[in-house]
Amino acid sequence: MENAEFIKVLIVDDELLIRQGIKYLLDWEKEGFEVIGEAANGKEALQIIKTNQPHIVITDIVMPVLDGESLIKVIKREYPEIEIVVLSSFDQFEYVRSSFQNGVVDYILKPNLNSDELLEILHKITSTKIGKHTEELTESISSVKNIFANLLTGYDLKLTKSQFQELFPFEQFFLIGMVGSTTNNLPFKKMMTNWFHKESFCLYELKKEDKEKVYLINTDKEYLDTMKKGINKVYESMESLTNGIRWVFGKPYDSLDETKRMYEKTIKQMYNYLFYFPHMNVLIYDQLPEKKKLSKEFNLSIFLSILNHSFSKARNYFEAYVNELATQYDRDAFAFKSFLGNIIFNVTVFLGEKGYDEGELEEEQYQYFLQINEANHVVEAIGYVTEYFDKVALIMSHESTEQQNYMQQLLNYIHQHYNQSLSLTDLANKFHFNPTYLSTYFSKHLGEGFSEYVNRLRIEKAKELLKSTKTPIADVSHIVGYSDQSYFSKVFKKIVGLSPSSYRRKWNIGNE
Repeated sequence: MENAEFIKVLIVDDELLIRQGIKYLLDWEKEGFEVIGEAANGKEALQIIKTNQPHIVITDIVMPVLDGESLIKVIKREYPEIEIVVLSSFDQFEYVRSSFQNGVVDYILKPNLNSDELLEILHKITSTKIGKHTEELTESISSVKNIFANLLTGYDLKLTKSQFQELFPFEQFFLIGMVGSTTNNLPFKKMMTNWFHKESFCLYELKKEDKEKVYLINTDKEYLDTMKKGINKVYESMESLTNGIRWVFGKPYDSLDETKRMYEKTIKQMYNYLFYFPHMNVLIYDQLPEKKKLSKEFNLSIFLSILNHSFSKARNYFEAYVNELATQYDRDAFAFKSFLGNIIFNVTVFLGEKGYDEGELEEEQYQYFLQINEANHVVEAIGYVTEYFDKVALIMSHESTEQQNYMQQLLNYIHQHYNQSLSLTDLANKFHFNPTYLSTYFSKHLGEGFSEYVNRLRIEKAKELLKSTKTPIADVSHIVGYSDQSYFSKVFKKIVGLSPSSYRRKWNIGNE
């Protein structure tokens, strides 16, 4: 196998022994792979990725400088074609679980790392995504018809001056990108020729994939405006065939050498803009709305604090922010989706901590993460959060009434069994409450902690016995639930302001 045909692998881990262990775990070249480098943190990894473009990155999660979770987000934003395998310890599963939202293809537990498992994962990746990509790339390079596709990779066509003049007779270039469910059946070149003078422009297909096409157009400056004004008409004439396909009209440039940069910095950026403009089928580089700054950033702590008191107010706080955020079309769509997923995650955790039955939502949240991640536009993505919030509202509405009933039963139980051993945890389990929620309930709704509530109830009962009977104080202590008389006396004095004996004498004197 020639070196150019190897699948390139980068190993990222802050532990040298782990990196070396993986490096010598396989006969990489025999299996069709090449380890192109090692990195001790995410920052080093990105430097290697920039120059060597690996096909697969095997990365740890917990690392200094730039951790694995942040590295994964950058890779999937800047190099979406790279496949990622996560290394993790048993205690890092929460990190691993969140990383799957970011496009991780598989993970390996470090304690279980062996050559067979690693090789199985690598072959699974190469036999699907990378294998398909490599095959298509090879066909593209070997085909004269598709030689222009290599312009997007920075490839020099090595044309003579006369060849260049024949292919590109005009001084201006621009790119048109198309994305959608499938772009293969669009007669774009034919329709462009029908709408515009074919003598006034040259058109070349640079990229042809199932969900993306890119065309390079060469024309003069005067005719560029004509094409820009007419491109929506071309789209409308093909609308019955577009089936959700959307176009972006890139910024013009003067040098063919700029093609790769214009694709990376303009066309891909405008693809991102499409996410924020679901009702616009054609985006033109200089016809975008004016960008507005956010009035304020979202504060998760404030949101959760409001949520603790009122779900509807917290929802309004979120919706006001997210509707404003949806106008920030220059913000990375991946970051927007991650924000929505983070809200769902935090609200689900909140429900669990407050004792709500979030079991169904706990399972469903991962489906919401997936749906948000695959959403084609901002309205669709927000719609999934709206659906989630509707379910949260039902749970909180249903359980608030149910919990009030349970709480009344619990308070009745305390009044009936105040003289027995009572603990917050035991009562929480008996009445199906989260202990943390129950503790918060006493403080918030009754104005005192659980222990203070029980002590006050017992002392009230003790006062009645001291006033109405001649029962010895030691016996009164046991009757109301205290096994230690001295502790009983201490609690009594703290609440009443007098010792039990002083209280009894004062009562008797006052009633003689």
